Amino acid sequence: MKPHVYSTFIYATIITLMAFIIRNPKWLIMSSIISTVICLIYGGRRVLYLILLVSIGLIGVFVNALFFANTGKVVVETGPIIIRKHALEEFMVVALRLLLIASGGGVLALTHSSSEIARGLARELGLPYYIVLPIFYALRSLPLIKQDLDEILFMRKQRGYGRIPISPGSISSIITPLLSISYQRAVWGGISAELKGLRGSTIYRHIEVNILDILLLILLMIYIMAAFIPG
Repeated sequence: MKPHVYSTFIYATIITLMAFIIRNPKWLIMSSIISTVICLIYGGRRVLYLILLVSIGLIGVFVNALFFANTGKVVVETGPIIIRKHALEEFMVVALRLLLIASGGGVLALTHSSSEIARGLARELGLPYYIVLPIFYALRSLPLIKQDLDEILFMRKQRGYGRIPISPGSISSIITPLLSISYQRAVWGGISAELKGLRGSTIYRHIEVNILDILLLILLMIYIMAAFIPG
């Protein structure tokens, strides 16, 4: 048994919004850990790819903090690199926010298949097809992006490069073709939908509630109370 799409969608949406609002590190850590555990329960090994994407994002977050928020007391000094207190604080907050957004979205994306999410958003929440279709397409593209990434890393290995990027140039050589392939696939997907005369259909709303939906929404209320109630 697992929660329905509407409850995981509400959970992911509110968690994402709160990640941009709340700066309390303790709250961010608590929420991130709980959301990650939920992802592990329903996503299994797929969570590893989520962690990999977050780790790549953290590199950019750290570089950004080093250049634009590197003020205050010196904490680490290694040669020309000086890391100050404010940079570490900002990096920690943004990193926790990024992890919370990823794990909150993972509760939705890893708990259900892309087709289940598309049907659930239309039937349970009554979202129009022109909103559901892009969401379905984005979720359906994730396995294809993973496949493209594996092929790019394999080609890098064949050319004598390491599979793990350790420099900005290496990261660019992976991200640039990945974005190019994804963009071309999205363009042709849109053209295909137009040629097939895609249009909306009448969908009747049908909502069911189980114990996991209730527990997930109660957990969300606990998050909100912990974030905004003093003390």
